[in-house]
Amino acid sequence: MWDEMMQMCRNHGMRYQDLNTPGMQLYYCTDINQPGTVIVLWFVSDREMRNMNRMQYQSYLSAIRGQFIRNYPIVRTLTLLLTDDYVFTRALCGGMDPYQFAYWIVDPVNHAAYSDPAQRWNPMEWLWPEISAIMTDDQNRCEAGISMSDNYREELWTRHRTMKVSEEWAMKRKYGIFKPKITWALIGLNVVIFIASLIAGLNDTVTWGGTSFTDTFEHGQIYRLFTSFFLHASFDHILGNMLFLLLFGSTLETYMPKWRYLSLYMISGLGASILSTLWRFIADQPDIVGVGASGAIFGLMGAELILLIKRPDVRKSSKGMPVWAIPAYVLYSLAPAILYKMIGANYNVDVAAHLTGFFIGLMTYVFLTVGMKKEEAEQEA
Repeated sequence: MWDEMMQMCRNHGMRYQDLNTPGMQLYYCTDINQPGTVIVLWFVSDREMRNMNRMQYQSYLSAIRGQFIRNYPIVRTLTLLLTDDYVFTRALCGGMDPYQFAYWIVDPVNHAAYSDPAQRWNPMEWLWPEISAIMTDDQNRCEAGISMSDNYREELWTRHRTMKVSEEWAMKRKYGIFKPKITWALIGLNVVIFIASLIAGLNDTVTWGGTSFTDTFEHGQIYRLFTSFFLHASFDHILGNMLFLLLFGSTLETYMPKWRYLSLYMISGLGASILSTLWRFIADQPDIVGVGASGAIFGLMGAELILLIKRPDVRKSSKGMPVWAIPAYVLYSLAPAILYKMIGANYNVDVAAHLTGFFIGLMTYVFLTVGMKKEEAEQEA
């Protein structure tokens, strides 16, 4: 049914706007009865709908309106949600300006449709009859065993819940700060190791697990390449790193599969450890010890930058990372070195780890997202 609705829009000459999200499609056309008015049809799958809260839904609508308001004085958006969860949908979409926004529920499970009772404008005369016809045809094909309804398509559908659970979703569904489990696990691991290093002796632990060229490569203690980016040299060091790990990591974990996100973190940290250790050898500082998660976090920052460029909706969503975190982390990483240099004291900042982590993370994210697109294409085929 999803594909049939997209074809319906194309058949009526509506133009397509790419949202770069499998479970969302955007079509628009001008209203021939009202010059200067554009009507936008925003299709949202059940799966994508359940990933939103009301603030995010409103952010999407604002972003959509912002794309058209420059060229059209009046923008009217109709959201068509492919779902059977009426309670959650009303809580998510109801109560908006009825002259600008409306929503319809298209329910393939029960072969039913529901229109926003508050709607004060007629989008298109042909739309409701054609959706009804598509739904009837979809039902007939399902009953004949010719094809399966869209509620079985994994990329569009999340299995429907009971009404009681739906009501709980409508009341409680929010994007919680504790949802990114991998990020919190990494933070917890770093904190536990830091506490253990305080008990065992901070300087001894850093010396035992940090990377120096002499110990790592000449003495063959390769494990240091891994242990170094789970160790921190001071309270302010771990506090700042964990704060920015939460900011970057929570957003990336939301938009990436868990194992890919964890791979991104580990590859960035390991790559930064290797290259910064080699750089210290080239700079004739083979015994300088390096520790900290900064390389891995700079890798997340590089990936975040690509995500923000490719997905403008992330910047405008309440799920999105605050953009100020990128320059803030660069300043946090460099400011102590600048300050100490101004007062004539020494303060070592592993700039090589920061830069290499950033570029490794950036390239790794591009590689992993290319793999994600290939998998999505294979599923659609």
